[in-house]
Amino acid sequence: LFASACASGRIHIHSLTKKKCTTNSTPCLTHLASSEVQDDSGLCLSLAWNDYLNESDDQIVSSYSKGEVAIHQVSYSEDDTNETKLQLEEVNRWKAHTLFGCLSEVWTCSFLRGVENVVLSGADDVRVFNHYLLCDR
Repeated sequence: LFASACASGRIHIHSLTKKKCTTNSTPCLTHLASSEVQDDSGLCLSLAWNDYLNESDDQIVSSYSKGEVAIHQVSYSEDDTNETKLQLEEVNRWKAHTLFGCLSEVWTCSFLRGVENVVLSGADDVRVFNHYLLCDR
């Protein structure tokens, strides 16, 4: 799977498929899911997968130009034709960084390795924040 942070504020998830996509038989990206756009969230600047969980569902953390960070749940299900469907749902969002009293672009974000409920983010305010998430796990 491939996730991209987009200027529209959305996250798009694609898969690389080996099926014939064009006149030749080269692999292509197939769109699987997109996140919903939040009102005036700005550009999605970065994202990171939480590959530290041993769960069937995955998580993505994303950062935005309006100073926010969000967590998205990636879940998988099968439809009637036994084809895997992917869903991307935002489950948490917060204002993360300010500079001179204004929200600051959050340029980077990541999950802390080995700790499933901590997110790190960095912005122009020259501070790195540890965000402790409440988990149901």
